[in-house]
Amino acid sequence: MPVWPTNTDSQADNNDLIAAVVEYHTTAAGRAPEALATAPATWSLIGEHTDHAGGIVLLSLCQARVAAAISPRPDRTIHVTEYTFEPTTNGFQPETTTAPTLDDITADTPNTATASEPSSAATCTTRAEILSQLVATLIQRQLLSRETAGFDITLTTTIPPQAGIGDDAAIEVATALALAHNVEEIDSPPIRAKLAETCYQAATRSHAIPPLRAPYLVTLRGKDTVINVVDYADYSITEATKNTHPIVESNTTVALLVIPPRHTTKPEELRRRRVFLDEAARAFGVESIRHLPDANTRVLDWLQARHEVQGSDGLPTLIEAQNWLEFQSQELALIRSIGQTLRGRALNRLYPALSQSQSNMSGLYQITGSDEQVAQLCLGRGAFSARSAYSGATSAVIAIVRHDREANFTADLSDMGLTIMPLRQGRIAELVDIELLTEPPAE
Repeated sequence: MPVWPTNTDSQADNNDLIAAVVEYHTTAAGRAPEALATAPATWSLIGEHTDHAGGIVLLSLCQARVAAAISPRPDRTIHVTEYTFEPTTNGFQPETTTAPTLDDITADTPNTATASEPSSAATCTTRAEILSQLVATLIQRQLLSRETAGFDITLTTTIPPQAGIGDDAAIEVATALALAHNVEEIDSPPIRAKLAETCYQAATRSHAIPPLRAPYLVTLRGKDTVINVVDYADYSITEATKNTHPIVESNTTVALLVIPPRHTTKPEELRRRRVFLDEAARAFGVESIRHLPDANTRVLDWLQARHEVQGSDGLPTLIEAQNWLEFQSQELALIRSIGQTLRGRALNRLYPALSQSQSNMSGLYQITGSDEQVAQLCLGRGAFSARSAYSGATSAVIAIVRHDREANFTADLSDMGLTIMPLRQGRIAELVDIELLTEPPAE
């Protein structure tokens, strides 16, 4: 299998991506785009399974990126042409989908201003249907006019699909930025925060695999060259270390995304855990169980009472719930410990904590699949640590490897049929000035 190409000049990559999406959109839609935006992939060091429980997520931007170009159309449909980079051919592979009319989508969209997790799987199956839900939600949140008639949307992406590094979030953020380009102060923190929440709200209604909130927040509001710390205690986004990335910018280590040829996903198991955590929080009148004192004991007592009154159908067993709650507690403790480790630049203490998190995902949270075998394979080839990118949603793993072993590590795993992508620095989502693209070159 190939190594995912990585240009050392991220701006050159971005320019190529923009040029490609303009060309593809002009061909597909028959006109130049009205607006264009780009957004990066994101990768989690730790914490993604606390994302829905009011926890803490350590997230970085990376160089892989998506560009979205849009033009209005009059027939109230969303027509999407998506060009995904294919490393085996070193080119883009197109796929075109069209959604039902916006009238149908809007009629089925709940009129709420906050994101809530549905208890059953979403029914959207194509990119056009997913982006139609995004358009409908943008209209609800008054980020798009109710007179919106439809759109041609063209996407080009170099983000590996379904690899746990926020490909869907990047596509939706880039599309939302382009669609909302006329909103006043579009780059202000309040508007970007509203866009992130709107994108996440739409995603909870359209994704088959339960989405993470943090990638939407960091893609729009994070910082480029750091590990971003999303803390849901106050919804703050801070830096793990000031102005530098201790792993990506290190002279001694490199972060690599390791993608197997096939993935094991467990969307229903992810949803079971989220629904349980939501119901427990509602039962105690708190936003998340993190805000509940002595949460583990009190939630287990509540669950036992429910078992006694209504039986256990549709509910986790007491042992399952105890393990899930213990995972959340231990994961938060590991995240805080890793934060201190990163600030002290003591990376030798980072790797045991990441390994413990991986072990807990398997033992306590019981969400791992073939990603556990991929992680063990990486460790056997000399990785300092190997942790699932988003266990239950992908079998891809993020390995931290000694810099001088990167070539051998990559060659070994590529020979075994895995795809390797180095994780370099990325930049936050941004609108592209269309006028600059159409101006003639200076004499």
